[in-house]
Amino acid sequence: MVFTCLRGTLRSPSRFLVSVTRWSVCARHHRWLDNLREDGTTWLPLQNVPEVVQAHQDRIEMERGLGAGGRALFADALHLTAFWWNIPSLSPPVWEARGQLLGEEIGGDLRTAPLVSYPETVQLAWMLATRERRRMRGSWGVEHDRAWLDAVGEMLEEWQMPTALALVPVDIWMQHHSMPTHRQNTGRPAQGKWRRLPAPLPHEDVPCGMHLERLTCLPWQFGDEPLEADDTMAWSVAGCA
Repeated sequence: MVFTCLRGTLRSPSRFLVSVTRWSVCARHHRWLDNLREDGTTWLPLQNVPEVVQAHQDRIEMERGLGAGGRALFADALHLTAFWWNIPSLSPPVWEARGQLLGEEIGGDLRTAPLVSYPETVQLAWMLATRERRRMRGSWGVEHDRAWLDAVGEMLEEWQMPTALALVPVDIWMQHHSMPTHRQNTGRPAQGKWRRLPAPLPHEDVPCGMHLERLTCLPWQFGDEPLEADDTMAWSVAGCA
């Protein structure tokens, strides 16, 4: 079987893609543990990127507090991140900077993609959860979506991303997460950032341990062949610039 490389991606004619979305973090020893073994490297050191360890702890707290909704929305945030990572012109500069801090003998850049983007992914997941809780409670309207999207845009600007283009996949996610909000037998989620949040439609079931690529409602994966990002993307995909 012949593999070709696209920004560190191992890909076959049948579109086989090596998974990089299964990992754990050892906070005690500052190690990134994944299911890949490149050049004999079984773990990646995190001493130079403590914010990645903190992001993992924040994610665990989020998923423990929110439950199924937290797990589903983290999966969505991760795959929004994948969209940006696949298009270098959309990637925040801090991702490359973190990659350089990891050292030279760490394997391919695809392996480190979820690592270098972890802090931003967790921040984004919280933004998604804020919208979904109010939407599922029935206290959300078009005007709230506009304000929320503006807030996401401000966050992307802080990350030094081209906002209009970077918001395209967020707009697609919002289209997936439109009415209906949840199943009739789940009830409305309680108020409060740390209260349990049911998995919102279109997510069907969110068992513990399910692969993140199966949890998300989005089609992108790290290593997908990148698109050419230009100003027409915002019009053709999102319907507006």
